[in-house]
Amino acid sequence: MIGTGTISGCYLLLQYFRPVDNDFIRNGFVVGISWFALNIILDALVLIPMMKTTFFDYFMSVRLGYIAIPAISVTMGFMLEVKLK
Repeated sequence: MIGTGTISGCYLLLQYFRPVDNDFIRNGFVVGISWFALNIILDALVLIPMMKTTFFDYFMSVRLGYIAIPAISVTMGFMLEVKLK
C-alpha cells in the first residue's frame, strides 16, 4: 500500500505542479500539509473506528507513510525552484 500510494502521489504531484510557475516550495508545503491533514481526518472518521484502535496506535503504525506526503511534495517543490532559477 505504501508503494502504490507513493507512486500515485508522485504522479498527482507532477500533475499539480504542471500549471504552477512560481513559489514551488510554498506550493509543495501547502499541498503536502493539505494531503496529510485530509488523510488524518479520513482515517480518524473511517479507519480508526473500524479497526477499533486508538488514534495514537494507528498513527504510530502509519507515521512514516504519512510523513512522506509533505516530505515528497516539499522536496519536489524545492527541486523545481532550484532547477528553474
